[in-house]
Amino acid sequence: MRLSIYTAAVSIVAIGVASSSASFAYEIGSGSLAKSSYNLHETMTKVARECVDSYHGKEPINCEHLLEQAVERAQQTPNAYAIGSEPYAARWPDDPLRMLDKNPSKLRFGVKLGADCKRALMRGPAINRVGLLCASHYGRLQFMHAQLLSFDAGGPRNPRQQILAWAGFAFDAATSPSFRATNYCEAVDEIEEPQLKAALTFSDRTFCREGRKGFVKKYGAWKVSTYFALTCTNPLQEASCWIPKSEADADKVVALAARGAVLHLIQDSFSQSHVARVPAGSMPPGARGPFTAKIVCRPPVAWYDYNVQNLAITDDLGGPIVDAKGKPIDKHGAADGKPEVDASCADPARVVDDPITGSAKALWLMDQAQLPCADNASIRRQFLDYIAARVFPG
Repeated sequence: MRLSIYTAAVSIVAIGVASSSASFAYEIGSGSLAKSSYNLHETMTKVARECVDSYHGKEPINCEHLLEQAVERAQQTPNAYAIGSEPYAARWPDDPLRMLDKNPSKLRFGVKLGADCKRALMRGPAINRVGLLCASHYGRLQFMHAQLLSFDAGGPRNPRQQILAWAGFAFDAATSPSFRATNYCEAVDEIEEPQLKAALTFSDRTFCREGRKGFVKKYGAWKVSTYFALTCTNPLQEASCWIPKSEADADKVVALAARGAVLHLIQDSFSQSHVARVPAGSMPPGARGPFTAKIVCRPPVAWYDYNVQNLAITDDLGGPIVDAKGKPIDKHGAADGKPEVDASCADPARVVDDPITGSAKALWLMDQAQLPCADNASIRRQFLDYIAARVFPG
């Protein structure tokens, strides 16, 4: 679930005097004073943790009875979950530079999504040229939201294998200190899935080499941890965002962000404008919808590219197309509102788990991987087997 590019830009214009921030299409609690947004990711994560705790250390089996409650508990309250908490971490792929943590950079966040990303993407597809924020929403990192990037691969494709490979990468970052400390470029070299490897590969290895000039000399070569630890402290220049937190707290910050990435992936896959999961006998929407906010516990049948949905919705002058009431059309955001829950999620014979059960299973497995003497390789296989079978069956 992610921003409407028009909503972000308009929010910034509207709040330039009011000192507010960008607004979301109801996916995470943005903290905006201009437009409230439902903290769905944070609340789903909080409820999933409650389900894990209710099993008192044993593997959670079914949390579906908490799904409706999670939807109802989602609030339009800014920053209802503390920065640094597990629920807050589930928003990380939407804000990979943590620009929404501070009011000054909140302003820059909306401007960047509303205007700067188009220019950034012209520099080439590599994420070191585009930047993580723009790459996450419009570029090669759309897979973090269970979506595909069709124009960078010669046409539409099924991104399931890339998504599963990313889940394994994020799981490793969440559970393995040694993996977090690995040189970033060397870690990417070891990725076997070709789509994920291409998406995470830099245009050159400058940021991965020690002793270079500028930021790399000052802050050290990129590690896997750097990818998850970036914080934008200067809202006027993205280069200063490419600075990890201090070593004293970086490892904890990184592990939490990677954990959030796993949860965000699972939860986003139940947004109908990300992944089509349709009731039996129904046809999936086309590439540009129409989309509805509805959680359906069935296998994916289509995957969507955010750019195809929204970036072409302009008139001849490049302005947004509006409906009869003058409201900008947001095809993607129509599915990211507070959702209804389809009857398939309560079906005992369902082949796909609901997003609360999926999140709870992932949380429990990540917890197990960090216990003393844990067999991490075995737990990692169990995690990947689970999401391949019960979240993204193919």
